[in-house]
Order: sequence, then structure tokens, then C-alpha cells
Amino acid sequence: MVDWGGSGAPMVLLTGIGDNAHVYDQFAFQFTNFFRVIGITRRGYLPSSQPATGYDLPTRAADDIAVLDALGIDKAVFVGHSVTGGELSALGQSYPARVDKLVYLDAVDLSALPSRQPPGPPASDAASASLWALQAYMARMQGNREPNPAVCHRWMFDANGAIVGDTTPDFIPAAIVEGAKASPVQWARIEAPRLGIFAPKHTESKATLVLVPE
Repeated sequence: MVDWGGSGAPMVLLTGIGDNAHVYDQFAFQFTNFFRVIGITRRGYLPSSQPATGYDLPTRAADDIAVLDALGIDKAVFVGHSVTGGELSALGQSYPARVDKLVYLDAVDLSALPSRQPPGPPASDAASASLWALQAYMARMQGNREPNPAVCHRWMFDANGAIVGDTTPDFIPAAIVEGAKASPVQWARIEAPRLGIFAPKHTESKATLVLVPE
């Protein structure tokens, strides 16, 4: 868990598949004048633990609520990216008293949409040559440069600084995807206001605001 501080109502940032909470380091500060902003690294991704089970949506949602409990937070705005779509919906369905609002950032419902492949290694040896090279590659592909802690928890490096592997066992992203598919969203059970923000996957695009279906 990362706490960026701030004042106001709590805002919880939930990551896409493959990421840890530090992926939001350059994003979270924009909201600290209005919210207390925290981020959760879900089980399976360093620096959180990597247990053999618990990647279904009910358990992932319960993990998020356990963080609120540990911090003494009664209710929060939850913001999530990518595969977190199902997790946001599970929170809204199962914990209505703990959810203020839900914001879906390119967040998908894998029970209804074709699954996206978990992100793989960089596309070329050059992009894997160093931390800097990887960050430059990701900036070109995604339009943002991921912070060092986000990258270094995710990848393993050799003595020369080249990327040699992923720190997450293969079964974990597969279990997250399958767990999301197994829990269809029941939109009518979600009482919290919901906002979806979706954008085409290129750096020149501008975000399009849409309402999440009822």
C-alpha cells in the first residue's frame, strides 16, 4: 500500500494487471489537494505477497476492504485501471456502504468482454537493455514514463542492468483473468455513482468520457 497523503475524502487507486501501486506515483499527486490518495498493490505482485490462491474477485475485493479497515477508513472513492474493472464492480456489489464512487479508467469487465492478454516483456532486446531503455520504450508506447519503483518491482535485472524476467509467476495473471470471467457484473446491484473514462491506445488520443452502463 502507498499513501500519497492529501486532505479530504479517501481515494483508492487500484492497478491494472502487472502493475504495483507505484505506477500511480506521477498521477496521484494531482488529487491530493482534494483527496487523501492511497494505492493498493494487489496480492500476486511485488512488493505484496504472492500466495497460491485468492485471485478470484470476491477475495480481491475483500483485500481492498481489509486495507480500508487497517487504515480506519469507512468509505472511499475507488479508481481502477484495466483488469480492475471487475474488482471495482465487485466492491460496488458486495460493499455498498464502503464505496462512495467508482471510476473506471480503461477498465474492462472480463466476464462480458474478450480477455486481454497479460502484458508481456518489452518488444525488443534494445528495450530490455536497461531500466532507462525500458522506461523510454514504455513512454513511447503508453505516453507516460513509469516511475522506478513501478518498474523495479515488476522486472528482474541481471548484473549489467538488463531485464531477464518477470517477478510474477505466470499462474497469477492467468488466475486473475479467469477469476474475473467467473463473476459477471450485476449492474443493478451497484448503488454508487459510476464514471467510465476510456481512450484509444495511442499517445495522440484524447480521453473520451462515457457513462458505465446501468
